[in-house]
Amino acid sequence: MPHFIRRKIPSTGCTKNVKNLKDKWYEPGHARDAGFAARYPMVMTPPAAPKIQLINTPEYRENYANSVQVRVNLWDFLLLFGRVNQSTPDAVSIHNFQGVYLSPQQAKALLNILQQNVTQYESAFGEIRLEPHGGTAVVQ
Repeated sequence: MPHFIRRKIPSTGCTKNVKNLKDKWYEPGHARDAGFAARYPMVMTPPAAPKIQLINTPEYRENYANSVQVRVNLWDFLLLFGRVNQSTPDAVSIHNFQGVYLSPQQAKALLNILQQNVTQYESAFGEIRLEPHGGTAVVQ
């Protein structure tokens, strides 16, 4: 059990010091701290969940992408979304239409949420296979 500096009666006149004493040095359940607990009860209420409102800006668009390229540097991740067009067997063009920069933290959050959703999708509909069906195309 860690050792804490305890005071039976906190100094008066400075509520900031009382709060620090209560947060750092008060351990609930000790009989000798009952007076302190009665004078300065610890109220632990979780913060209310924020109300989230989704608003599409005038620039908002939805598109289909069958190509996503990822570029990474020290500060951010760049996701380039595009559509692959194969006009002949030996000619493929990728038309990028949107680039989205993400912080490393947002990229990791995206990784986690995509993994959860892919797992749920595969549980409902079966495994997603990355090999092309009967062709020699490369899945990227």
